[in-house]
Amino acid sequence: MRSTLSAVKRILLETPMFLAFVLMGLPFYTWIRLSGRWTGLIFWPFWLITTGALMISYMTPWKKVRAAMHLWGEACFWVCIYISIAFYIRLFILAAAGLFGANITPQIRLYSGWTAIFACALFYLAGVLNAMRVKTVHFMLKAPVMKKIRIVFLSDLHLGAFTTDNMLPHILRAVKKESPDAVLIGGDIFDMEISELRDREKKKAQLSELCAAAKTFVCLGNHDMLTAEPERDEWIKDFGITVLKDEAVKLSDVTVFGRRDVHDGERKPTEGLKHLRSEAPLIILDHNPRDYRENFSLGAFLTLSGHTHGGQTFPGNIAQKIFMKTPVYGHLTEGGKHLIVTSGAGFWGPPLRIGTNNEIWSIDIIPADN
Repeated sequence: MRSTLSAVKRILLETPMFLAFVLMGLPFYTWIRLSGRWTGLIFWPFWLITTGALMISYMTPWKKVRAAMHLWGEACFWVCIYISIAFYIRLFILAAAGLFGANITPQIRLYSGWTAIFACALFYLAGVLNAMRVKTVHFMLKAPVMKKIRIVFLSDLHLGAFTTDNMLPHILRAVKKESPDAVLIGGDIFDMEISELRDREKKKAQLSELCAAAKTFVCLGNHDMLTAEPERDEWIKDFGITVLKDEAVKLSDVTVFGRRDVHDGERKPTEGLKHLRSEAPLIILDHNPRDYRENFSLGAFLTLSGHTHGGQTFPGNIAQKIFMKTPVYGHLTEGGKHLIVTSGAGFWGPPLRIGTNNEIWSIDIIPADN
């Protein structure tokens, strides 16, 4: 029942995006101007299945179909966006040529299209290369602690079919370099089904090495709920990560509380967590930043979230800043309390980062009188 409700919520969340992609298909269809009366019957089924693949993956009960459609949807997501961007680049080129008095010949129309596609392809390649790097963000804040505590915070690994072989080693090197007292993971360890993982034992060994660097704790994200719960939790615990499901753990002079995801039907309401107010200083690990003010009201001096990916790539990063009501990325402070939203250590779908970075946060919590 819970998994069904989760799937329905995901479908409702994806519907506006699906409709936006359908509309994006209109100019693309006009641009390519496929000839023949079967044009629509060829283009539109392909476009609708491609752009609706993620919704289909959430609806189907068949595991193999779900995995295949999820893979296809992720693979095509950004490609569809950049095809549409190429259309608008072409329009700009033609408009600029017209303003300068050029005669818009069929050859110019053709070359403008290829120029737009080539520009977007180079842009995409730059994003792929950027997604191969892991950046470390250093941050320091004061709290009523007896001694300095160093926490490495990361989120959104999205281990799945697109996880590159060198991704986890890059993250591991960055974490080890910081010599943390603890590692906190803000959810979405998995992308979807564990069965999508290539070299599962190799990934498990890499994650075990990550956990060996310091005590590691995780709250689960919305993507983690897309895989089978017993298998998922067992797999995580095997390499030494403690899963916090509305649970607290003492870490040196601070308390870390990991919340269930906002889409988890078993997430405790704020009223049920009032006992946390008596424990200070309190760090709340919450995958989605949506309820950060609730976490502040519970007495958390620091809330750590991910989920947004910072928009991951252009124009997603711009769109999120315009349309999302919650913080998208970075450090926010209200009334002396802090929220950190990371863009994620991994990426959703194929490796692509334009305007954002794969990153970890190295957070030094120092005594208030220092």
